Amino acid sequence: MEALLWVAIGGALGAIVRYYFYKFLPKPMGFPLATFTVNMIASFILGFLIGLFEVQKTFPSNLKLALATGFCGALSTFSTFVADDYVLIFKELDPIMAAFYTGLSVAIGIGLVWAGERTAYALFK
Repeated sequence: MEALLWVAIGGALGAIVRYYFYKFLPKPMGFPLATFTVNMIASFILGFLIGLFEVQKTFPSNLKLALATGFCGALSTFSTFVADDYVLIFKELDPIMAAFYTGLSVAIGIGLVWAGERTAYALFK
């Protein structure tokens, strides 16, 4: 139960930061600058944390949960997505699986967004 509390604390902070990016960043020429920015920032932070956790073996597990799972997860699930690809490519040395995972995730994800939208229209229009 304590682990969930740490994830929730980090998640709340990540969600608040994400909110402020969406509130204050413009959308130049229709480009989703806020989404892009939080995705890139969270990707860097998660990469930094992966390296930190590898170097600092005694890093408190509760802080790992709060920062990586909670904060980065709420700030951007994209960071987790690309971190998974990074691990597949550079840690597990499996670029083919990384390409498969990326392609499958993007294709099915877009398809499910379309299906969800169609379902909402069908149910509530």
